[in-house]
Amino acid sequence: MSKMKLSLFLLALLTSVLLNAQIKNTIFENGDAFYTFPQLKYVDFIPCVDMPPINIDSLIQEDNELDAQGIGRPFRFGYPIETNIGMEEGNWTQIEQFNVNVWSICISSNNAYSLNFLLSDVRLSPSAELYLFNPEGYMVSGPITSSNIYTDMESTLPTTVLVGSSVIIQIIEPISDNMDSRIKISQVTHGYKNTFPFVANRKPKEDTFQEYTLLTCHNDVACYPDWETESKGVVRMINGSIACSGSLLNNAGDNLTTYVLTAFHCFDGPLGDKIWSYSEISDINKSIHEFGYKKKKCGLTSTITYYTYSSGCILRASHWVTDFILIELLNVDSCMFDENICFLGWDRSETVPNSSTCIHHPLAIDMKITFADYVTLSPYVTWQYPYVSPPGSYWCAFSYMSNSGSTQHGSSGAPLFDMNNRVVGQLAMGNNLCPSDTAYQIYGRFDLSWEGGGTPDTRLKDWLDPAGTDTLFIDGTYLGKSEYIKLLISDTSTNYIKSFKYLQYIFLYLYFFMSNLCQNLN
Repeated sequence: MSKMKLSLFLLALLTSVLLNAQIKNTIFENGDAFYTFPQLKYVDFIPCVDMPPINIDSLIQEDNELDAQGIGRPFRFGYPIETNIGMEEGNWTQIEQFNVNVWSICISSNNAYSLNFLLSDVRLSPSAELYLFNPEGYMVSGPITSSNIYTDMESTLPTTVLVGSSVIIQIIEPISDNMDSRIKISQVTHGYKNTFPFVANRKPKEDTFQEYTLLTCHNDVACYPDWETESKGVVRMINGSIACSGSLLNNAGDNLTTYVLTAFHCFDGPLGDKIWSYSEISDINKSIHEFGYKKKKCGLTSTITYYTYSSGCILRASHWVTDFILIELLNVDSCMFDENICFLGWDRSETVPNSSTCIHHPLAIDMKITFADYVTLSPYVTWQYPYVSPPGSYWCAFSYMSNSGSTQHGSSGAPLFDMNNRVVGQLAMGNNLCPSDTAYQIYGRFDLSWEGGGTPDTRLKDWLDPAGTDTLFIDGTYLGKSEYIKLLISDTSTNYIKSFKYLQYIFLYLYFFMSNLCQNLN
């Protein structure tokens, strides 16, 4: 084997070991998924389970009533249907030509724009691959393997949102595995709002949906290359039937702990009572976090590939007064090795930004960017009675230039960047208008969230500055940043020995060594 082939092989091996926590999702605008995934066409007969009908009009009316109250609410795009669909309702097929057994089932819900699932009791054989895909070839999620299943998640697997009213779930494993893989479908979410406006032919046949109109002034983040790095730290969060935005933050210890900042109201449930219930904590743990859901080129949709982390998370801190929640993603140490992920910088000073930018997922669609023309302190902010945030708790960003963009439902929790590209807040609410004299967005102030309610579970500083260094601001970092690479490889101080697991430290060194070797051989 040549040196170049050996280097590429080792690099691929290291990468696969490091990045096994993520699940790849691909959207094919023209429906040509099966050219890329021909194995998904092995089986001709697939049994289908139909979901019971839902009352969309009632759901829309409920959404409109909540919106009319003018208080912060997360974007509800779907309705969860509890199910108990087991292996016996699908079908195993042996494909001797390829030496595999394939288990398949089709889940259908009439008039749905999309479907997503909560899989439970997931057990995949060591060589098995699990796929979820659209029958028309518009979208594929997978392969999902046993390395994506975690016991501290009780072997559950929440999935990404898949386009269409029908989705095929398929397990492909070698015949020698003796059909040992198992899953159960515990929940199906019927998407009654369109989160795939750029995919062709996505209207339900009997459209009763009173659409949340996608604003025409949104800016694709791909059209602003100066913000490409920051976009790598923006997260689309899916919690069953709820979608929000968030940001992955760096910390003063520079150890790349996977903290995600988003809005408190994204998980506060329908009552908005500012008290975490057991079910809400469970929802946080089962939420998924998706990176890179954006167009690759300005003005073009083509194929979109993004990555889901569904390996569990835990609530670290929250404070309703500034509408923040800090979540730590679990089992995702691979984030630190992913060149497509950025840990964003932040600034906790009280300085009012003289310019600001927000990167977000309006209506849970692909990533957009919004610019504020000026920022000031907010008046008081009213939540569900009797909760009121005092004046000055938020940044109020105004947009009046025609190309400024806007935010909408689903943008909640998105980061507000200052003129130095550091996070200074997270989106709480806005009036969902295109730029005008009255268009505004309100962001919880990062500097006030730093001290929060004065305890570790109500403030940021214990998590983002665990050593108490009193750091005022910090820049973002990512795998491709040369200064960070040199620091990790050369620094042998006890601080970094403590910060990284020994095996990860070695892998990181080898990863960069092999990357550089491959480049030299090329």
